[in-house]
Amino acid sequence: MTRCFGFVRCVAAVVAATLCVGLVCLEMPVRAGGPAVPQQNPAPRAPTGESPSALAFLPPGAPAAQSPKAPAPSAASASTAQVPAGSAKRLPVLEIPTEGRHPRLWVGAADVKELQGWAHAQNPAWTGFHTILQTSVTHYTHFFPGGKGAPADKPANPFPDLGDSQGYGTFKGSNVPTAVECHAFVLALGSLLTKNEQERAKYAGMARNLILYALRQVAQGLQKGVPFRDTAFATYNRGKGIQKFPLVVDWIYPYLSAEDKATIRAAFLNWSQVCLTASTTGGDHPTPVGVINDKALLPNGKPYRMCANNYYISHACALTHMSLCLDLTDDDEGQLRSYLANATGAWLYQMYGMFGDAEQVCADLGLKNVDDFGLASGGFAPEGPALYGESLGWMFEMFLALQTSGCTEAKTFGPQIRLLTAPFASRHIQAYLSWVDATPTTMKSWQGPVYPMPGFGDCLVLYTDPRLSSILGPLAVLQARQGVTSNQNAIAWAIQNLPPGGAAAFPKRMTNPWTYGPQQTVLAFLALDPHARPATDPRPDYPPIFIDQKQGTLIARHGHSACFFRCCWTSINHQQPDAGSFGLCRNGEWITKPISNYDNKRIGINSMCLNTLSVQNLRDAGDPPKSFHFYNDYLTGSQYWLDAGQSDPQVTFSHGDRYVHARSDFTGLYNRIERYASDKSADKVSQVQRLFLWLPEHDLAVTYDRVASRAGLFKRWNNASAKPPEIQGAVAVSESANGKQTYTVQTLLPARAKSSAADLRSKMNKAAEGEAMTWVLTVDDADQPAVSRFLHVLQATDPGTAAIPATLVQSQEGTPLEGAIIGSTAVLFVKNADDKLQSSTLDLPAGVTEIILMGVAPNAKYTVRANAGRVLVTAGPGVVADEAGLVLLEL
Repeated sequence: MTRCFGFVRCVAAVVAATLCVGLVCLEMPVRAGGPAVPQQNPAPRAPTGESPSALAFLPPGAPAAQSPKAPAPSAASASTAQVPAGSAKRLPVLEIPTEGRHPRLWVGAADVKELQGWAHAQNPAWTGFHTILQTSVTHYTHFFPGGKGAPADKPANPFPDLGDSQGYGTFKGSNVPTAVECHAFVLALGSLLTKNEQERAKYAGMARNLILYALRQVAQGLQKGVPFRDTAFATYNRGKGIQKFPLVVDWIYPYLSAEDKATIRAAFLNWSQVCLTASTTGGDHPTPVGVINDKALLPNGKPYRMCANNYYISHACALTHMSLCLDLTDDDEGQLRSYLANATGAWLYQMYGMFGDAEQVCADLGLKNVDDFGLASGGFAPEGPALYGESLGWMFEMFLALQTSGCTEAKTFGPQIRLLTAPFASRHIQAYLSWVDATPTTMKSWQGPVYPMPGFGDCLVLYTDPRLSSILGPLAVLQARQGVTSNQNAIAWAIQNLPPGGAAAFPKRMTNPWTYGPQQTVLAFLALDPHARPATDPRPDYPPIFIDQKQGTLIARHGHSACFFRCCWTSINHQQPDAGSFGLCRNGEWITKPISNYDNKRIGINSMCLNTLSVQNLRDAGDPPKSFHFYNDYLTGSQYWLDAGQSDPQVTFSHGDRYVHARSDFTGLYNRIERYASDKSADKVSQVQRLFLWLPEHDLAVTYDRVASRAGLFKRWNNASAKPPEIQGAVAVSESANGKQTYTVQTLLPARAKSSAADLRSKMNKAAEGEAMTWVLTVDDADQPAVSRFLHVLQATDPGTAAIPATLVQSQEGTPLEGAIIGSTAVLFVKNADDKLQSSTLDLPAGVTEIILMGVAPNAKYTVRANAGRVLVTAGPGVVADEAGLVLLEL
């Protein structure tokens, strides 16, 4: 088992939390907004004194006895509706348009007939679902009620589901999970899809028996360490799928007795309460608790960034589903339903600030600081596409439940309900598909072709895995319910083609989804209309460049070449200290990129491995103790992450027919300010800026870095490669992973550069599957001056083809310029960021026909005159620089 750690940050201090077992993440809270204040609700109890172990499994074909209304809870289960501490104000009990109608979560009553029409042998998604339905029936029969010859109306002993908070258990010799909710989820949907009344009752009865085995125990009250009743069950890794329980309730509603519903209500009240104050990773719930539709939910008038974290989103998803599944007639005083006000008035309110478009959010919420909002609205999953991109699927599931329940009116649910139709969802489809490589490759013969992708954030794999249907599936269903058809083809093509094995393996993936859970098949079935036209690859119609400005991320493609650049805020878990990072791809192969990883040793989660700069800092109080969470980052000159840096980075992108350019400043990420102990602040870095240029016609890039800190502190340029670079003076040459390409790095600055290389991937635990990068070339400024400049030219070529020689050029008079002569092009940079170019004189060799000048004033005009090799560049009437301060001048 992989061992990893979680951490909690309170106010400004970072405190170590619980060691956990299992594949879990480095989770740290940020901007928690103060300690949680739990609401004053005594834990509800089940309305029966029956021991959970005495639960009788009803015969699958026998519906539960009905009564028109659940009895009032006993004294032990009664509790007041949600009342925030220190307030007598009760949260509203929101009525919904679909009150009294079931199903209403994901699938409406009007959808059932259409979905039944999709249930035919020519539909591979249905064939897959029918297969896993029979798997669930088989496992129910053999293991859940009675198992091993015990009476069929009693639980198996030992019961196969251990009720643990991870939920990773599987039946011996298979990948089929023992979790009751997985099988109940499949069986409940099966009860809707079959037209046979006897089968419908059979599947519903099985689903009912499974969830009640767990819920009767939860209804007794929560207790640490007790199966199902542990608070972590609803808030840790298994909690990321507990929305299956209320979905089952909604889908089999006619087969639940009044007593069943009272038990379900008591259990969901317990889970809702613990979600309301969850601190699995710290800060994964809104604060102040109980406050809704109020700017107090925006810390310091800014968005709550932690709401883009996977645990936060999973709690929001679970709370929404639980609060919607019961009718008010089965929910005494509307207590469970009152949590819907939390889900939409607090969780959705905060999520709107991050995922909604900034201008609309500020207009709706009466705010003026537009630049602070919409930080996750640009399209990419903030925690990366390859590990917790799935959290967006939970967000779309939450939106889908609200949509199909009729919770769409701003008058009732606040302006934040507009997030259900915000542009982010459509942007995410294009962002994801733009990030995936153009053509598949085969990494492992048994796996079949996979679509690689460059990683960012914590990564375990560098290709699209089967969980894609869990991300895009609920979005497809959501937009279909909204009447949005523009993305259906793209989603259908992606689900069918991008996961391992491609379209040919789609039927197999549908019949065996258990590694990642049955929702892969369920959501694919709900999303893919078998009567639609065959899906086609939408990417040829996409623009070649996708920019998520709010996350400082660009991906550009040109033929078989590509590049990306990232300069993103780092405030939540699973983001890495990679501002200023970039990747270059040629002939469908990534030549250089950050070493994607999920490294418990904290070697990979460090700027030295991420194609960016390492800049040493210093504290007046001396080096921090080894217990300091960022001890290794401090010693190695890494950027601080998890909101520990001084300020967010800034980046401006521009592009033309022949170039892609990024102008970035990420100085603040290298400084850490201790508000109450200034001598412990690491604040000696005064400048870290990177100007990046990609010239796809030559498969060539140029990086120019301005770095400043105290003299005597190291400043380093880092760049990853697949094979060890051979360093000869200022030139380093390596091979690509497949040996069919050559990668050359030419160092033009600093003047006294000291180059070295190390195999860092082998020291990680672990690098992402499919990661080709292993070595890191490091260039130090040997003099360790206060101010350094790094200038590098990077090019990929065929073996035996030399890179274009690059030579340093610097201006003689006027505003200092410096850069590289590369063939017939002079790539120049304004040396000092604060300089405003008025005029500059430099000598250029014969044959140079153009200047690409960067670092000038955006949208200003410049002109160039040449005479016998001497060139004068001046501000004034002439060519207009682009929005990032790049101007193309022809000689």
